[in-house]
Parts: sequence; C-alpha cells; structure tokens
Amino acid sequence: CRPKGLYLELKPYAQTTDAKRKLVTAVHAVLDTYHLNHHALLVSFDSDLLAMSHSLNSMIPIGLNLAQPNTPFASFTDAALNSPIMTHVAYLCPHGDSYDQASHWKHPRLLWEHAGETVIVDRLKRLPAAAQRHDWCATHRIRGVCTNTVIEAMELLR
Repeated sequence: CRPKGLYLELKPYAQTTDAKRKLVTAVHAVLDTYHLNHHALLVSFDSDLLAMSHSLNSMIPIGLNLAQPNTPFASFTDAALNSPIMTHVAYLCPHGDSYDQASHWKHPRLLWEHAGETVIVDRLKRLPAAAQRHDWCATHRIRGVCTNTVIEAMELLR
C-alpha cells in the first residue's frame, strides 16, 4: 500500500467506446509523460473505463467507485460488480456513508465523498480514540480516503 498518490477518477460521461478510449488514452499519456504511473490509482464507476485502463497498463492499479444505492450511477455499480474486470480491481471505493457497501467482496476500501461534504471526518470524530478509529478502518478494510478535509482526516488517523 502506497502512503500517498494520485486518486484519479475517470468520469463516466463518455458514452461511446471511441470517446471512452480517447479519455483513457489521454490520461495514460499524461501519467507516462510525467512518470506518475507508480503514483496513481485510476478509479471509475464505469467498468469499461477500468477495463480499457487495465489493458493499456496493467501496472497502474484500478479501483471501482461504488455508487450509493438508488442513485443515478447505481446501475454502473451493479454491472461492474458482475464484470470480468473485477478480477483486476485493486480497491472498492464506496461513499463515506456506505463504507461497508458490497461487504461480501474482500477488496480493500478507499472512501470518497462529494464536493463540500465532511462525512469521512465526521465519522472518524465519532470514534473518540485513535485505537477505535484504526480498529474501525481495519474492520471495514479501509486503506485510504479521498476527502475534502485531508489534513483533519490525516490527523485523526495518526
């Protein structure tokens, strides 16, 4: 597990295979140009984008963003969890409020939150001792966070 890195989300707005391929190729070109391949994790709700990324460079880990149930991207999550790409997914990335989503999958978790939210830090603050926060992370296989409150989250997880 790397202590720091780029958590790059490939947004699933491209609708055609060609548009998806162009997006993934462009992202990989930037990572190659700046020698960031060993410092990046590429995540998406879209299993096609993850599969394309993996086929371009299988050494860059990929993570599946999990959409919260009953949201517009929930169908992406359902499709991806049943996709062959799951054999190559290094991390599951649920929303901070859904940290145990797809708990039957044994992948490590990276939590995310929407812009402006503080759900991850709020959850960590409810656990008063550092040992409790570490136990909570271990129990739910949480290996990292993509949060709006980076400094505060880091301090709570020390």
